[in-house]
Amino acid sequence: MSKFVPNKVYLRGILLHYFIQKKSAAEAHRILVQTYGDNALSDTTCRDWFRRFKNNDFELEDKERSGAPKKFQDKELEQLLDEDPSQTLSELGKILQVDESTVSKRLKGLGMIQKQGHWVPYELKPRDVERRFGTCQLLLQRQKRKGFLLEQLLDEDPSQTLSELGKILQVDESTVSKRLKGLGMIQKQGHWVPYELKPRDVERRFGTCELLLQRQLEQLLDEDPSQTLSELGKILQVDESTVSKRLKGLGMIQKQGHWVPYELKPRDVERRFGTCELLLQRQKRKGFLHRIVTGDEKWIHYPWLEASSLYLVGSAECNLL
Repeated sequence: MSKFVPNKVYLRGILLHYFIQKKSAAEAHRILVQTYGDNALSDTTCRDWFRRFKNNDFELEDKERSGAPKKFQDKELEQLLDEDPSQTLSELGKILQVDESTVSKRLKGLGMIQKQGHWVPYELKPRDVERRFGTCQLLLQRQKRKGFLLEQLLDEDPSQTLSELGKILQVDESTVSKRLKGLGMIQKQGHWVPYELKPRDVERRFGTCELLLQRQLEQLLDEDPSQTLSELGKILQVDESTVSKRLKGLGMIQKQGHWVPYELKPRDVERRFGTCELLLQRQKRKGFLHRIVTGDEKWIHYPWLEASSLYLVGSAECNLL
């Protein structure tokens, strides 16, 4: 028994039948392969004929070809890409009956580029922009929602382990670890801390360092107020300009090689006041003229009272009081 071999026109008629039944080109091609095997039309050919049927071209016979290359409209190429953006230059050229270089030029003219085997517009269309924008918004909302909950847990107790955080968030430890890395958190001494400090943490640490430096500087000056800027800088491991600024901040000035407060502290005021009182009391006790001698209406300070009871100044004789 001879085997029936369908010709192209016969198969095209079957395609027209499936087109009228509103089947897709892929479904029609699959049925032809199941029925006629190797004699079936290719998938590309089926798509080409379905495209003709959509354009109200129901002529099943081949049209006469002229020697000149076929010209096609950009709409035809766009329609093919809308149906299947993964088609190669060779496949598009066969359908449009032109060479690959012509298809490539037309694709460049349409602003199409190939990414991951698909032809996509170099500049997104408005609908694609909206679609991507919506996707980004959803991702940001999910990111904020998850990140906020994790940050809140760490604010409450930064010493929680990956296992404990995973149980609360109902995810595995690897997911928690990735989220922590995404937030820029690292573990130090059993606590989760930001790898890059927040502004408030920077201010807090800066204030702490300033306070420690101030205390160390005050302690050094109490031990030895005659130390130079260079010596203080070496001890504190900072440069001289930093020491100078800190001393000015403390209100310290240098007098006779000693660092003293420009404005006396309460304890220094009390100390000086006490010293003045002692001097006044001693002065009152010994008398104001205790160390003063007179002679020829001149006042002379003479500290060695016990040396002699008689002393000459010039040619005048002075009596000791």
